[in-house]
Amino acid sequence: VAALDEEARWLVAAIRGSLGHGVADCTALRENLFAMFVCTMTLIPIFIVGRPGSSKSLAMKIIFDCFSTQHGRSSNVLAQKQFRSAEVVARPAGMRSALAPPPLQQQPTSGRGRGSLERQMGLHRPVVAELACTVHQCSRLSTSDEIERVFRRVQAEQDSDTTHSFIGVLFLDEVGLAEASPRLPLKVLHALLETPAIAVVGLSNYGLDASKMNRAVFLVRDAPPHAELAELAYSIARSEAEDEIRRHRGLGMRAEDDHDDEASALADEITRELHETLARIADVYSRVHSAQAEHSLVDFYGLRDFFSAVKMLAALSVRRHFALPRETEPIPGMSLPMQSVFSTFGGTPAACMRDLVLPHCRALDAAR
Repeated sequence: VAALDEEARWLVAAIRGSLGHGVADCTALRENLFAMFVCTMTLIPIFIVGRPGSSKSLAMKIIFDCFSTQHGRSSNVLAQKQFRSAEVVARPAGMRSALAPPPLQQQPTSGRGRGSLERQMGLHRPVVAELACTVHQCSRLSTSDEIERVFRRVQAEQDSDTTHSFIGVLFLDEVGLAEASPRLPLKVLHALLETPAIAVVGLSNYGLDASKMNRAVFLVRDAPPHAELAELAYSIARSEAEDEIRRHRGLGMRAEDDHDDEASALADEITRELHETLARIADVYSRVHSAQAEHSLVDFYGLRDFFSAVKMLAALSVRRHFALPRETEPIPGMSLPMQSVFSTFGGTPAACMRDLVLPHCRALDAAR
């Protein structure tokens, strides 16, 4: 497990510059990225199941941005930056995997540590292929003919490349919705996933039946622990605070090559002041999320509500620092953390808010 985690951290570090501003390096994102990367390069089907906000679609977008062929140009980050002498080579005709072991040779004296999975397996010269990614949005109206047709189209596109320079990847987004269809459109995958000629990645908010899971790697994203929620909250608040400061100063949104030391330093200061409060909000979310079933709410509150509360708190804190008028009316007698939670955890009857949300928010009043 430690070796796999080391490899996942190395992959994220290698493509860090392409992740975009405000993307938090969390366990869910690292594991999703690593699993997608390995499975697409080796043509092993994979299904990733998790609730909204568990970085499934984000990982898919990063894979697409970093390793796909776009308009005839390479976006392969590992190739462009020459990380650890990674090579992009033509995939030989008939080769099922794009990560083929190199000939046996003496291990390098320098590396990423004794626990390196790369060193243990002798894969110290990885071959990273280009990916031609196609995203298919599934729904309850999906049909087996439709899914098979897009699968064959991706396969035909890959086979038409006589240089064998890329791998076709089919992303099945919201594949769980198709699973719920009375037409059973996913049955067509039983045959297609036996010996797939292309890479297949399925993303779902709901579990699939055993016949699909047995034909692919099955990665389940559980609810993040409290410590990781607090870490995520800090990273999100830091990014939102800097963006709000830049908007106040008329600098616009942050570009990849744009860095403002003053805005960054002030964002660090404001976020440090919120450190304890953010941990409390993470605790409130964990408690509300666990208790909502007792109030006949099935996953009504999710991670995205938590993210929105953190962003609102960071924005309100910046506006208070500059004595700016609020975009929303303040609630008399309520602290900023309480207002952030109540504004984003709404949408239920007043009795539910009183009985479900309010009891778990008492500690936030101490963070005025």
